[in-house]
Amino acid sequence: MNEGMIILDGDFLTGAPCRYHCSPTCHPGQVDEDKWHYGCLHKAWPQNRFGDFCPLVECGGDPEKCEIPKRLLKNMRTGKLRKRTNAYRKIETLDKEIRELDLFVVKVAKGANR
Repeated sequence: MNEGMIILDGDFLTGAPCRYHCSPTCHPGQVDEDKWHYGCLHKAWPQNRFGDFCPLVECGGDPEKCEIPKRLLKNMRTGKLRKRTNAYRKIETLDKEIRELDLFVVKVAKGANR
């Protein structure tokens, strides 16, 4: 199968319509001599977030045939919404602290003029 080929270690994008479709060169699942397997690099897959081998898929890079389980996409979306909400809370807290510091600076400046 790979006679005369140089195999580089990595997950290379295939140029398919799906931007996550890849060709994993050193994947342990690439054991079939008659068929090259393709993977998915979407971060909804837990193994992609944790640095493991990407999951092998049969979608052919067609977004209409996406194999990512809906529960993984929903979990990822929920996590992003939670992260955004927490960021807004931090911004509100920082805004409040800045307003308090501004008032304090004004008071200190008035006291220095006496």
